[in-house]
Amino acid sequence: MEIKEKIEELLEKITADDGILAQFKEDPIKTVEDLLGIDLPDEKIKEIVAAIKAKLDFDQLDDKFDDLVDGLKGKLDMDVLDDTVEDLGAKLGGLFGKKK
Repeated sequence: MEIKEKIEELLEKITADDGILAQFKEDPIKTVEDLLGIDLPDEKIKEIVAAIKAKLDFDQLDDKFDDLVDGLKGKLDMDVLDDTVEDLGAKLGGLFGKKK
């Protein structure tokens, strides 16, 4: 099995169980070693941990962005926003459009 596939497998295990996720946050190297069940050099374990942390951070950022967009959709009148964008586009088009 390739490292990339193993990282995805570990990521699924970690995110599927809150207990394992808490363990990973507390001691990521030991958690990964326990989940792998095989002995790898420390440098490889550290690379795997870094990749999992990066993916978890990205997923959390993506979730926060989605929440922000959803919150804005609820607060903004989309018709008014669309009209404003259209008006702005027309004004900028006239400003930067073809010269006669």
